[in-house]
Amino acid sequence: MKTTYKTGWLKRLLVALCACLSALMLTGCSLTGLADQIGDILGGKTGYEKDGLTYKLSADGTYYSLVDCKEGVNEANILAEIDGVPVTTIASDTFIDNRQSWGIQKVTIPNSVTTLEDNCFSQCYYMFEIVIPDSVTYIGENAFYHCRVLRSITIGSGVQTIGAYAFHNCWELKTVNYTGTSEAWEKIQIGDGNHYLTDLEVNFITAE
Repeated sequence: MKTTYKTGWLKRLLVALCACLSALMLTGCSLTGLADQIGDILGGKTGYEKDGLTYKLSADGTYYSLVDCKEGVNEANILAEIDGVPVTTIASDTFIDNRQSWGIQKVTIPNSVTTLEDNCFSQCYYMFEIVIPDSVTYIGENAFYHCRVLRSITIGSGVQTIGAYAFHNCWELKTVNYTGTSEAWEKIQIGDGNHYLTDLEVNFITAE
């Protein structure tokens, strides 16, 4: 468990109380979970680890970001929430340069995630496919840069922006699925350097 210690007990108390009240109202989190969260924030504990994945609590205590993946993890099942607090972000460089033969091969992204930051999956050499849920609105620059065996992606209907070079050098990409309409696809802001994505025919798999 990684921890970070901060000064200012009063500020931590206010943050803890606000975060826990929000969690109670929005998620129905248990009182035990809320008590644990208050203790963590007051103690300055802002990190959580499970299955080789490290999460960091935001400064205001309202969301977690996935920030690191240990070497040797082949399959990552990202948590949707931790003690009632949602995991909303895959941070920059979380899986970057994961090119070893034992590197990441499969990632499950929950519907709580809204943001894939820059370089988050850059150079994951052994990841063959990825499903980006409808909850995600932003795919950052170089997010999947040089994922050289990535063959299939499913992009959720919530995506509004795909950053520059997000899918650059994805040489093996053959299948692009999109869970929205063709009209919605045309409205997505797609940055430069994504011709491995935009040159392909998109399969629209909207639910009937």
